[in-house]
Amino acid sequence: MERYLLPIIILLLLCGCASNPAEKEKPAVNDTTTTQAAEQTTTTSTAATTRITTTTQPTTRPTTTTTPATTTTLIPNVEKNKWVVEEGIRIADAFSPAVIKLDSGTYRMFASAKEGINVYVSSDGLKYVSEKKNILSEGYDPRVYKIRDNGYLMVYNNAETLSGSGDRKKLYYKSAASSDGLNFHTDMEIHLASQVLRSPTLVSSPEIIRMPNDTLRMYYTGDLFAPEIGNTNKKIKSAISPDKGTTWMREDGTRINTEALDPCAVTLPNGSIRMYYSAYDSIYSADTMSIYSAISPDGLNYTLEGKTLSPEKNGTKYMDPRVVEIPGGYRMYYTEITGPVENEKTNIKSAVYIKG
Repeated sequence: MERYLLPIIILLLLCGCASNPAEKEKPAVNDTTTTQAAEQTTTTSTAATTRITTTTQPTTRPTTTTTPATTTTLIPNVEKNKWVVEEGIRIADAFSPAVIKLDSGTYRMFASAKEGINVYVSSDGLKYVSEKKNILSEGYDPRVYKIRDNGYLMVYNNAETLSGSGDRKKLYYKSAASSDGLNFHTDMEIHLASQVLRSPTLVSSPEIIRMPNDTLRMYYTGDLFAPEIGNTNKKIKSAISPDKGTTWMREDGTRINTEALDPCAVTLPNGSIRMYYSAYDSIYSADTMSIYSAISPDGLNYTLEGKTLSPEKNGTKYMDPRVVEIPGGYRMYYTEITGPVENEKTNIKSAVYIKG
């Protein structure tokens, strides 16, 4: 009898471990996705948190009875269905964050600083420590993407001064590759550059998404940039690549047809795309900037949704939004700029959106 009971007991234990924490939720203005299964973090958050305990099913069939491993995930305990600024500074004296989640569950942040692009690591997405400094000798404003099993791709901005133009610069986007997400090797090719006319067309802040047909679409800050006539009307435009980013072709039209900078695109489960971007609160003032959002069913035609995150004090700028998915919702990293232009202070901060 015992030889029949043992397999039954093991089967019941395995079935008892199975759980599906993913739960469909009603779409909100800034949330149409479903809650992802909670993942393990190793350091307690500084913010108030709610503990959710899940069990992990063994990956191989046990030969003896095994007690399932228990992991604890921390979800920020904040007001639901709205973006809430988190306390503290993630990285001081840095700007333009780019964050990826590693297979280990830790977070790696790439950020621009005076000395170049630096790398930081965190177990909880809040407390970051330096991992490596000045990983590239050129460039700023990085974006980093996992390329399936082949490593990582970084895209970033660089600039060169135009001959006879004073301090006017031609901006362009380049890329670098890495097998481990830490050591990057640049290529020499300029993938998309400003069009050098009487006034160069701006190309800045590249953001890439993979489309269902496996082509790539890049959003970037673009359009006429003519400081000598007071025109700095930057807008979000796009280009497409059929060959995994080797060549790019500008797409007609404008994606965000208003003053807009620093696009961050999030693909939702239903195939639509939500874009976050930074913009001045008033076209007549360059003192205060907020983060806005827009949504599109096809990645080309966007409907403005309004302000997403705004500073409490006039004269403060929120820029460079980057959104990552976390248990229970999303975390947005952004650059906060304070102080007068001649003595600006840049810090990377964060906000969370928890689904209710």
